[in-house]
Amino acid sequence: MSNPGGTMSRAVNFLSLILFSVVMVFGNADIASAAKQKKIPKKPKFVGAVKCNGSCHDAYYQAWKNSPHGKTFDLLKPGVREEAKVRVKLDPKKDYTTTPLCLRCHTTGYGQKGGFLPAGTMKKGKDASTPIDTAEPNKEQVGCEMCHSVAGGAQFRVAMKNTKGDFHKADTEQYGQRWDYPNVCTRC
Repeated sequence: MSNPGGTMSRAVNFLSLILFSVVMVFGNADIASAAKQKKIPKKPKFVGAVKCNGSCHDAYYQAWKNSPHGKTFDLLKPGVREEAKVRVKLDPKKDYTTTPLCLRCHTTGYGQKGGFLPAGTMKKGKDASTPIDTAEPNKEQVGCEMCHSVAGGAQFRVAMKNTKGDFHKADTEQYGQRWDYPNVCTRC
């Protein structure tokens, strides 16, 4: 004799097995995909141009350090480019190397995580100022990160590695890349 309850039970078990298999296959695919993606840092920090020296960007670093961008902090020192300072009504004998308004544009990341800290900056009773080495400019100039995004945990680099195909300008801007050079460079 046939057992109608047993057939129904087997059908439910079979359907449950199929449903479970579908959930496992597609559910695990999403989990595996999420595990492959790198986390995009929420708060990247400035690391300075010296990180580019001796790395993949060594030739760019060497060219930059002798460029006007690689010497912007020097312009804040007394007696440097006196005629230009007089034209913009600045005292050519004054030291502007700790003036916040100047540091925003003449250094890398001033006032931001990992950015330039002027002489006399103290943290927990210790000198935390950015070391200045004229032979190896770093954060005390307009470095790579001022135009090409923050390198320490660079959001747009992580995002680019997670994409396939073209990476659009708007996508890079979302993660910190700067393309508005005239606005960045002519603020003062």
